Amino acid sequence: MATPNKLHPNKDEILARFDDGSSVKELSQEYGVTEPSMRSFLKNNERELRGRTDLKQCNDLSVADAAYIAGLIDGDGCLTASVGKSRNSVVVNYKLIVSMCDETVIQWAREVTGVGSITGQSRINQPTW
Repeated sequence: MATPNKLHPNKDEILARFDDGSSVKELSQEYGVTEPSMRSFLKNNERELRGRTDLKQCNDLSVADAAYIAGLIDGDGCLTASVGKSRNSVVVNYKLIVSMCDETVIQWAREVTGVGSITGQSRINQPTW
């Protein structure tokens, strides 16, 4: 006997949440289905699946904020890119790293851009780094 579709009773809610930016992963976890099942459900309901870069974009920045962040990157930043394969496609991952002691500046940059994450690194031998 086939199991009833878990997604159909919540169809409008799921589609609205996807349209508002929820990811396939988030939706599949919340509704208790696999990611391939969620992708199939969305495709069958005429939704175009997004790539990772489509999920979150940087906020519009003022000229002053953009210039300040450019200075941070120029003085304490590093931009890296790595290329890999995923199934039948090539994936390019970019990473911008800004290393500095003043975490409040990094938090500000995260808030004003609306993207990124903050990770810390303890320096046992150099506590002032």
